[in-house]
Amino acid sequence: MKKCLLIGCSNGIPLHKQFSKFFGSEDVEWINLSASGFGNRYITSRLFEYVDESGIPDYVYLQYSGLSRIDLPFDPKVTIPDYGGQSKTNRRNWVASGGRNGSWLACDMLKKLFAYMYDITSEKGPYDLSLHEIFLTI
Repeated sequence: MKKCLLIGCSNGIPLHKQFSKFFGSEDVEWINLSASGFGNRYITSRLFEYVDESGIPDYVYLQYSGLSRIDLPFDPKVTIPDYGGQSKTNRRNWVASGGRNGSWLACDMLKKLFAYMYDITSEKGPYDLSLHEIFLTI
C-alpha cells in the first residue's frame, strides 16, 4: 500500500477526498495533516515531524499557505484557552495566527505574542520567514 501525505491550511483539509476520487483509494493510504489557519512553518515542520516518526511516505503534497501567517510551536502541555487555531502533535502544540488580521486578534494572550511578530509599519513582516520555510522543504 502506498502512503500519500498531504499537509496544508484549511484549503488542504478536503484534498484527500478529492484526490482519492481521482487517484483511487484501493492501494493508497491518505494521510492528511492539514489544519485551518496555519502557515508555512507548520506545513514544513509537520512534514519533517511525520518523516521522523513514521518514515518517508511514497507521495507528498504540500499546499503552502499565505505568507503573512505565523505559526508558533509550544510544548504539547501548553494550551491556549478558548482559541481554536491549535493543532496538537506528539511533540508540539502548534498555534496559528491565521494571518496578519487573523483569529489571534480576538485572543488577549496571543495579541501579546503575535503583536511583536507583525511589524505594523511594514507589509513584509513574516514574508521572508515564510518563504524560507518553503525553500527549506524543497
